[in-house]
Amino acid sequence: MVENNKLIFTLGLIILFLDQFTKQLVKSFSVNTSGHFVDITFTTNTGSLFSLFAGASLVNIIFIVLSLFAIGILIYLFNEEKIFLRKISYIIIVSGILGNFIDRIIYGKVIDFINFHFWPIFNLADSALFIGVIISLITLIKEKEPSNNSKR
Repeated sequence: MVENNKLIFTLGLIILFLDQFTKQLVKSFSVNTSGHFVDITFTTNTGSLFSLFAGASLVNIIFIVLSLFAIGILIYLFNEEKIFLRKISYIIIVSGILGNFIDRIIYGKVIDFINFHFWPIFNLADSALFIGVIISLITLIKEKEPSNNSKR
């Protein structure tokens, strides 16, 4: 169990590192590329996931406080959780929250750079949040499904 937790925390640290590394890379080199499907476009926002509520400084403070609260709840859930995949989802979500939290503390805004043109510009932390929530929802749905053994 402890070894599994170390593995899961390592995954979380890798996600957090990649998020911060890619943001610094894009920021340092002011990278803007144009591709056929996706562009790398450096931008910042004070909003939330996928630039929602951008531009409000009070919102930034609220998101910092909510981030700390959410991290605390997710760490508690992680420690109580028995389902391995759900534990992974919690750490992926925490990594995403921490990635944007670090930006908010250091810059007062979040660095975004992945641009699909049909969707708001986002970053790896946003992707981690989204993926973690999807994994968590899938495990909850699977848990609620009646098992094959209970069918007659």
